[in-house]
Amino acid sequence: NQYSEDLFGCFDDINTCVYGFCCTPCLVGQSAEDANVGKCFDTACCLVAWNCIPYVGGCISACKTAEIMNKSAQAYGVTESVEWCPTIMFCGACAACRLQREINKRKAAGMQPVVAVMVVPAPQQMQQAPTQK
Repeated sequence: NQYSEDLFGCFDDINTCVYGFCCTPCLVGQSAEDANVGKCFDTACCLVAWNCIPYVGGCISACKTAEIMNKSAQAYGVTESVEWCPTIMFCGACAACRLQREINKRKAAGMQPVVAVMVVPAPQQMQQAPTQK
């Protein structure tokens, strides 16, 4: 399932556009919260904190941003991945805006996020087979 929103369609929803360009980590956090894959404030703070690491912080932040965005999109059935290197490094705000517009459109259509949950089976007890005499 592909995005139905264009990467550079920011002006289709000017409020999301302004929000994304003013504070991209906050918009990524909002998308994560809407998709039930993270808390808005925690996600935004984590993304900002990664940028504080000298030399490699920007790359780590871009990787984590792409990971969070892909999880959020997958929760709404979008299987198209955001490639971190070109997209997040050069068009991160556009990608965040596209994701939020996609989530808003799917929520308006009545779609709920689906997050995969791993269920661990209950422990089983081994019993010794009866011995024959």
